[in-house]
Amino acid sequence: MEEFSVKRLLCVALLTFAALPNFSLLAAGPTPPGSTRAVPSRALDMMPVREVTVFKDGSAFLRHEGAMPVDASGNLLMDYLPIPTLGTFWPYVKDEVRLKAVSASPRRVQIERTAINLSEVLEGNVGEKALLTETNGTTTTAVILAVPRRSSEELMATSAPNSPERLPEFGDLIQIKTDKGVKTMPISQIRDVTFENAPKPALGREEFRNLLTLQLDWQGKKPTSKVNAGLAYLQKGLRWIPNYRIVLDDKGGAKVQLQATLVNEVLDLQDVTMNLVVGAPNFVFSDKVDPISLQNTLVRLNSDVNGINNSNMAGNAIMSQAARANGDEDDASHQRGVMDLGPTIDANGPNEDLFLFPLKNITLKKGERMTLLVAEYALKYEDVYTLDASCLPPKEIHANMNGDHQREREMEKLLAAPKVKHGIRIKNESQQPFTTAPALLMRGERVLSQVMMTYTPVDGSVDLDMNTALNIQVSKEENEAPRDEKSVKLDGDEYQKINLAGKITLVNRMQKPITVEVKRIILGEVDKGSLDAKITKLNFLEEKTALSQWWEWYDWPAWWNHLNGMSRITWRASLKPGKAVDLDYTWHYYWR
Repeated sequence: MEEFSVKRLLCVALLTFAALPNFSLLAAGPTPPGSTRAVPSRALDMMPVREVTVFKDGSAFLRHEGAMPVDASGNLLMDYLPIPTLGTFWPYVKDEVRLKAVSASPRRVQIERTAINLSEVLEGNVGEKALLTETNGTTTTAVILAVPRRSSEELMATSAPNSPERLPEFGDLIQIKTDKGVKTMPISQIRDVTFENAPKPALGREEFRNLLTLQLDWQGKKPTSKVNAGLAYLQKGLRWIPNYRIVLDDKGGAKVQLQATLVNEVLDLQDVTMNLVVGAPNFVFSDKVDPISLQNTLVRLNSDVNGINNSNMAGNAIMSQAARANGDEDDASHQRGVMDLGPTIDANGPNEDLFLFPLKNITLKKGERMTLLVAEYALKYEDVYTLDASCLPPKEIHANMNGDHQREREMEKLLAAPKVKHGIRIKNESQQPFTTAPALLMRGERVLSQVMMTYTPVDGSVDLDMNTALNIQVSKEENEAPRDEKSVKLDGDEYQKINLAGKITLVNRMQKPITVEVKRIILGEVDKGSLDAKITKLNFLEEKTALSQWWEWYDWPAWWNHLNGMSRITWRASLKPGKAVDLDYTWHYYWR
């Protein structure tokens, strides 16, 4: 599968929109009184979605495009109003016509539906001759003249200025023409009706819908019946969740399969091109809904923009926004509602670069879920055995636990002999990076474990722990060596050098030779280690997560960091079947 970069895609999108004619966006209120009639439903159409770029965080960049019908005024009406992220809504036209403006407004739309009660049947058959039977048994042969109502235009004409537009008001009256004249009577008095001819089964009623109007400038030309137009925007509600299955054989081969779970809570998708993105771009206004959506939200631009530094504001292209990982409850969460887009996969590793997995002819309705195979690789793996010997506090700290049983149990875990972990190491020799996702490890048809795949670039390697290697025995001992008689002075205080010696013993009870990678982090400075040990002095601020919880148990004095450091010692120990190896080391720290 060919490797793609989302950055390149976004650059193309920027250039595409930059070439569009100038236009303005207008989120309108209700239609002014008397300015328009109700829009017939046949004049509305849904612009098809052609391409969707889906991110793992639940955002999607959707592109609609198609030949759309033009109404009598030469404009394009859409019966679909997206809920785009602020600043990402970009409509366009492709024919030789200028897009003047785009307005979003609630409009009266004439919708035809099947009549399901007597009142609707009578209203839908005005002009028909029928036999009416009243509740008292009286029958009347008449022509249905009208079902009186107050139209929207009448209601607007009699309302106060700037009142919202209203739908027609219906009463309980019907007008019929009999041999004796025109009669007005309550519909509630009619028990049944018999038509001379087959009645019309449906009628049109008005309702409010939020419509999107693309106002077109034909520049003196006669409007055509259709125009090629498009719409692109970023919206929450469409997500893909990656997961891996890794099948191991006995010859060092690994079949790696990437599967995607798609969650769609936006709109129906029909035969679209879907790009699944590894990585996530930054969207500054991801928690803000664009006003074009007509959501009841106040866009707090002043406070938001003031919180963004000038360097970030300089990059104000469409797709160069940044998302806040945390924050207060926002406008978008209120207006979009609570959408279940599946679990979140946390990644503590480095930021992922952006790559695409393009998929063709994807059909997925709103509310549906789908799983599909995205990629498959034949790679190599090697067994890896690792031992991470916990970093222990100085023995002087033990006295500060003050009978805290929880801390004592934590300390017992640290003092217990560590266990060797068995895992695999896979080199990514594919054309795409591995993304952060759950990974199911199997050997043939047998499940081994489920682990977390972490982001791994092309040509990089990833270690996946499987289980504890019970056939590799571990023992550890540490003892204090004779202390130096000489002390070190700091700011007039004397500090004694504490010397220690340790040994880690490994015994291979397996039937094959193995290599164990051993790591031991200590507080202090390592003096020496056996078997070509590699000694590294560490930056405490970067490595303090290795100290577990006990680091917070003690109020460390200021002199500690002046006199003591942090070190790591590592070995690669080779063990033949049934053999043992001792890993010796010595270190020291200062205390008073």
